[in-house]
Amino acid sequence: MYEPGVNKPVFYNKNISSIILPSGLTELINGVFYCCNLIGGELIIPDSVTSIGDFAFYHCRGLTGSLIIPDSVTSIGNYAFDDCSGFTGSLTIPDSVTSIGDSAFHSCSGLTSVTIENGVTSIGVSAFEYCIGLTGELIIPDSVTSIGDGAFQSCSGLTSVTIPNSVTSIGNSAFYFCSGLTGELIIPDSVTSIGDSAFRYCSGLTSVYIPSTVTTITASNYSYAPFYQCSSSLVIYTDVANASSKPSGWSTYWNYYSSSGTLTVNYGYTLEQYKSAVGLTFAPNGEKVNGAEVEVVEEDNAYRLDNSYLNEMLFDKREYIVLPKKQVKIA
Repeated sequence: MYEPGVNKPVFYNKNISSIILPSGLTELINGVFYCCNLIGGELIIPDSVTSIGDFAFYHCRGLTGSLIIPDSVTSIGNYAFDDCSGFTGSLTIPDSVTSIGDSAFHSCSGLTSVTIENGVTSIGVSAFEYCIGLTGELIIPDSVTSIGDGAFQSCSGLTSVTIPNSVTSIGNSAFYFCSGLTGELIIPDSVTSIGDSAFRYCSGLTSVYIPSTVTTITASNYSYAPFYQCSSSLVIYTDVANASSKPSGWSTYWNYYSSSGTLTVNYGYTLEQYKSAVGLTFAPNGEKVNGAEVEVVEEDNAYRLDNSYLNEMLFDKREYIVLPKKQVKIA
């Protein structure tokens, strides 16, 4: 078994061009195919495998096609698929997996989307760092309690992220340079700590909600502030009453976006007030706006809101209002 700095991997520097993993195999041991960059073609992991060890396919750039993790696997080790840039398409982490190791999919730049099913409790340090091909929405399941340092660093194609009310910590640089993230970001009240540079260079964000349950926001200086180099127009909302009553664990630099500039902070907002302020929440069925009831009709990818007053006064007299589901939540 491979131990870094102790011995060589099983097939290290061997001239292997393809591999067939036999049915009945239960474990891919540490470093089994470490740096076997001549291996080409698809990798088929049999559904008898329960664990994928550290460095198992590290730097196997010749592997191509879809990477399918069978639902027999319970753990994915550190650096297991690091630098396997030939994998393409969607990746699903099945609900049998409880942990994603450090740098497990680091630099898997050919992956275009990742679905993490409800079972994973921790996403390791740099787990998906430099997966620059990932695009669209990232939904973190409500089984996850911690997002490691640099977990999604430089995943610049992601456009939105949903952090569930199970996560307690967001690590240093967790979403650093996720420049494609746009719109609103809600930090749930389960989170107690936000690390250095957590959302640095997330220049597309327009508003963030941070609850007072976050007791620690670290930044040793302005350049490590969680929203450093974000847009100067980004607005932070919080239920903290005022600047003087913010938690003592919030760094002096917590809302810096540049060496001398600080972001606007709107204090004293509940989550529902924030949603209303930025347009994430609309009146439910039957509620009246200026005397006219709102009817919400759910469609495949959108909500249709019918309200004669709003339609006429605010929306150019259109017959109804259509709002994409990704952008709204109906109260």
